[in-house]
Amino acid sequence: LLLQCTKNKDCNIVHMEEKAREVGLAQLPRLERGMWLLGIVAHTTPLLGLLGTVTGMIQAFHAIASYGTGDPSVLAEGISKALITTAGGLTVAIPAVIFYNYFNKRIDTVINNMEKSSVEMINFFRK
Repeated sequence: LLLQCTKNKDCNIVHMEEKAREVGLAQLPRLERGMWLLGIVAHTTPLLGLLGTVTGMIQAFHAIASYGTGDPSVLAEGISKALITTAGGLTVAIPAVIFYNYFNKRIDTVINNMEKSSVEMINFFRK
C-alpha cells in the first residue's frame, strides 16, 4: 500500500483510505472460509433433534393407539427414540454454536485491528 502510494505521484490520503479498505475487504473471504458450514450445523442440528423428538412421540402415540397402555415397553420405544434424537441434536448443536460465535468474534477482532492499524497509518501520514 505504501509502496504503491510512493510510486504514484497522484496518491493522496483519500486514495490511501480507499486502498486500505480494499485490502481489508480482500482478506474477508479468507477469514470467513468455512463459517457457513459451521453456521448450518449450529442452526440445523437442534431442528433435526426436534424432528426426531416429534417422530418418536408420534411412534409412541401410535403404539398407544395400536396396543393400548397396558404394555409400557411399547410406549418406551417411541419415547426412547425421542430422547435420543433430542440429546444427539443438542450434543452437536451446543459446541457448534459456541465455536461459531467464538470464530465470529475472532473475525470481528481481526477486522477491527486491521481497520485500526490502517487508520493509525493514514493519520501518521497526514501529519
